[in-house]
Amino acid sequence: MLITPCDKKTPHQLVPFIALTKPSEYESLFLDSTSRIFGCHFPIVCLPKSITEEEEDGSTNIKIVYLCRNIKDTFVSLFHFANNIGVRSSPISLEEAFHLFCKGTNVGGPIWDQILGYWKESLERPNKVLFMRYEDLKSEPHAQITRLARFLGRPFSPEEENSEMIDQITSLCSFGSMSKLQVNSTGHFSSKVSNSSFFRNGQVGEGNKCLTPEMAAKLDQITQEKFRGSGLKL
Repeated sequence: MLITPCDKKTPHQLVPFIALTKPSEYESLFLDSTSRIFGCHFPIVCLPKSITEEEEDGSTNIKIVYLCRNIKDTFVSLFHFANNIGVRSSPISLEEAFHLFCKGTNVGGPIWDQILGYWKESLERPNKVLFMRYEDLKSEPHAQITRLARFLGRPFSPEEENSEMIDQITSLCSFGSMSKLQVNSTGHFSSKVSNSSFFRNGQVGEGNKCLTPEMAAKLDQITQEKFRGSGLKL
């Protein structure tokens, strides 16, 4: 089976942000599919009960996939993105952005609280919430894609696992492949945000390269304190 990339729509058109989508637009977004997939940056406590609640028998028609990233890499990515799209009239300095991030002044609230919320739900309701790490997707894409497919109720058949299908998916969905598509490198997501602004470099470990040793140590300290006793390590 040959898998071809979607070169007509951006990832954000295929998986639109629910906060930016009007209810009246839902049907038109998914005319060719029986499944609706939305993205968001909301903490789980802010999601409507229609999404988070399960049926009385414990089953669920709506599944949540949460993808997190190393805290230091998350901050550096957010810092560059905010300046790239011009959130402010003038660029924010690394020091000021770092101060606000440590205070929890962030889209979706303090990043540690958001991550912990989904982590705890994934432990309590593994059939409802799948917790994934960006670093795992980079280091073991085959295993993580298989895990995701199984969670969504669309597991690969033995024949598909033994074929090149998963390798093709990994290649086509890689940062290098996605960033080179014309649809992602040209045009605009909105009047102020270009499609290319979502593709900077996608590297793991950039936080340690871009932050001062003091900044890195502070984020490590906050992360350790916030996650203590949870069993979660990032």
